[in-house]
Amino acid sequence: MAEAPESTAEAAATRGARRRTETRRRLLAAARTVFAREGLEAATIAQITTEADAGFGTFYLHFSTKEEAYRAVITEGFGELAAALERVRAEAVARSAPWSEMTRAAVRAYGEFAARNRELFTVMFAGGAAGLGLGRELGERFAAGIAAQLVQSGGEPATTPEARPWPYPPMPVAIATVAALNRSMLWWLGQEESRAQPDASGFPPSLETLIETMSRYVIAALWGRIPG
Repeated sequence: MAEAPESTAEAAATRGARRRTETRRRLLAAARTVFAREGLEAATIAQITTEADAGFGTFYLHFSTKEEAYRAVITEGFGELAAALERVRAEAVARSAPWSEMTRAAVRAYGEFAARNRELFTVMFAGGAAGLGLGRELGERFAAGIAAQLVQSGGEPATTPEARPWPYPPMPVAIATVAALNRSMLWWLGQEESRAQPDASGFPPSLETLIETMSRYVIAALWGRIPG
């Protein structure tokens, strides 16, 4: 039986949509690689399309400029990281975890995201001047989410209702916390990639050691001492 014209058209439209989605995915993956290697200012659209094995004109079917592609890459990255942190927060709240445990879990999620998405993390947090300018809006939005959680969680790592309100302006604290985590992770990625094995002193530290170190640092910075 001959297929109805409408069904044929619908099937063709579905195949076309899948091809466009796959092409955009390849372009974004290629953009991650190129921006991490070259930085935003030095990267070219030709490098991105070559990396994606796509035609030069194909790029313009999805993005009008390389800056738009960069914004798409870092928007995707911040979305993935924010979702990972929200899962950690929700799990901690569900089991009434202490504030310090929630903080440790969040730092672990942050570190594991960076280790798992090296190129993406580099693009998000280590761009050149233009890259940092484009990323600042999204970075501050991300810090604002952390600031809101500081206010909601109270000022002490306790599960009791009597925990005092957060006593400091939350946004500067959130920005400083994010900056410290970012720089530490970028440093570790650079050191870890430059050495096949740690030296006799254990340098660079393992990811596990870095996560534990930064967890203690963040808890001490926010609370003034390490609980326990």
